[in-house]
Amino acid sequence: MPGINLLSCKGEVSEALVKLTESSMTAFPHITCEQNSITPQIHTITTTHAGYRVHTHQTGDWHILYENQHENALPAGIAALLNGLGEKPISAEGLQQLRKTHLEGLQGAFLLVAINRKTQHVAFANDSLARLPVYVLHTQGTFALGRDISIVKSAAPALNLNPLYLALNLIFAYVPGRGSFYDEIDTLKCGTLGVYDIASDKLSITNEPNLRFPEIDYSGKRKERLEELTDSFHEATQHISSKDENILALSGGFDSRAVIASLQMQNIPYEAVTYKDAENTASDDVTIATKIAQAVKCKHRIITMPMESVNHYHKLFAIKAGINYLGVAFFLQFLETVHKQYPEGINMITGDGGDKVMPSLLPKQRLSSGRMFLDYLYANNAIIPVQTAADLFGLKTADIDDYLLKLAEAYPGKDYSTKYKCFILAERGGRWLFEGEDRNRAYLNSETPFYDYRFYRKAMQIPDEWKQNRLFYRQFLAAIAPALSNIRLANSILMPSQPGYNTLQNLIALARRMKWWRVYRDKKQNRQISFVSQDWIMSRIRDMITMESVLKYLPKAELSINEAWLRQLNRTQLNSLYTVITIVNGGDAKWK
Repeated sequence: MPGINLLSCKGEVSEALVKLTESSMTAFPHITCEQNSITPQIHTITTTHAGYRVHTHQTGDWHILYENQHENALPAGIAALLNGLGEKPISAEGLQQLRKTHLEGLQGAFLLVAINRKTQHVAFANDSLARLPVYVLHTQGTFALGRDISIVKSAAPALNLNPLYLALNLIFAYVPGRGSFYDEIDTLKCGTLGVYDIASDKLSITNEPNLRFPEIDYSGKRKERLEELTDSFHEATQHISSKDENILALSGGFDSRAVIASLQMQNIPYEAVTYKDAENTASDDVTIATKIAQAVKCKHRIITMPMESVNHYHKLFAIKAGINYLGVAFFLQFLETVHKQYPEGINMITGDGGDKVMPSLLPKQRLSSGRMFLDYLYANNAIIPVQTAADLFGLKTADIDDYLLKLAEAYPGKDYSTKYKCFILAERGGRWLFEGEDRNRAYLNSETPFYDYRFYRKAMQIPDEWKQNRLFYRQFLAAIAPALSNIRLANSILMPSQPGYNTLQNLIALARRMKWWRVYRDKKQNRQISFVSQDWIMSRIRDMITMESVLKYLPKAELSINEAWLRQLNRTQLNSLYTVITIVNGGDAKWK
């Protein structure tokens, strides 16, 4: 949410946008908003707080805004890049070469926006993994680019929600292949460099989405590659850490215990924090996190949270406008508590992305056709059944299938097993996870070493054969934290160092395919269907499905969505439905 926003429009910034920024400042008083008119047509709005900054620079005729939490000075490559743009139009190939020459070596998540008052050009670029969601709109002589989707939306002459994108969001809690549910708004892809010509309203843009998918490197010995990767991980942890104040979001899995080991080895100052939610769903994480903290003898604070309030749903929608699924509204309490209890500007480190980068993401079975790809994708990732989502939005399941197969065709690799791996990296990781991190930034800077591109590239080049059953990850953890490898994983009977780990994992997987396990699982899910906020969310859904704005996109909502059907939905499904209906309705009147 915080960061740089730019609007190119004739005249003053709209009254709607002024009201929007004023209401945001009321909801988030720790955020500072600064609005500037660089030229009569170019307006910038930057939102910052003590832990998240935007740097302003000037080089030649270029007015530069630079969003990078680890670089105060303007890297030399950026000045050289802007000088290379010159005054004449440049081809997409030329833009790509300029980016490779001047930006590819830059480390960390960044967004660059530069305005040339003389040439009336706007240049913009991001990092190799598109770590910061940046929303872009270009329609009818209007150009908007920004980190806050609500600001970008306010610049649009008109916006059209796409029923297919909404159905996909209902199924997955994100829109695969898209940065929003609107036809007019998308997000910048990996390795973007673009130039907008204000006078001609021409947008030239290049990107390199395949930077997310480094080719596997089969050379070298496993031990040497392991040593190289551990060294790179320590460098990444060092780079994302503050010299003064850090907190580590500690849980009971692999990822945060790898990070805590790296912090310990390098004597980086930090304190560990773990949340305990109101319904105690993270109880085993609390138990294991406590054992990890005791093992390394670090300060450890457990934050016990009450049930989320209606206000938290409202705030989450204000931050991400529905792009971050409303079921995580409870997490705002954790962020608010950390923000209050720790010094302003505290840097939060997480283990986000470890589960995408370190294990093999290949499916458990070979996917030899598009149909097998879709069936496996839905079975392992869908929240709401595809047929249900299609029926609610008046679509055919073939519409959804065709969209996803077309998206998969754009990924590298010839077989569908590789394309499934790419889907998880690009969509589950690059959309769900990155948007979740961006929610955190509304309160404090959020960093993870696993998505440092130098480390990420090395980790993704490790052969999948080495990563099966987390073998390479377990060897990695044993190399940097042998003691922590002997602590059980949360919600598991296994330790990372467990003798016979592979055999036990295979036996567990076999057991889960047996009838008695399915009966046990179904009974457990039925017990979980009832939860504290269930009745309130159901009442909000029932109220909104009668509204004209909702029926426009969900024509069968009144007939399909009744109390008996809603009662059958688990927490995740109900929150996914509530999110999508709230998006269509433009919010929930009960929040006001």
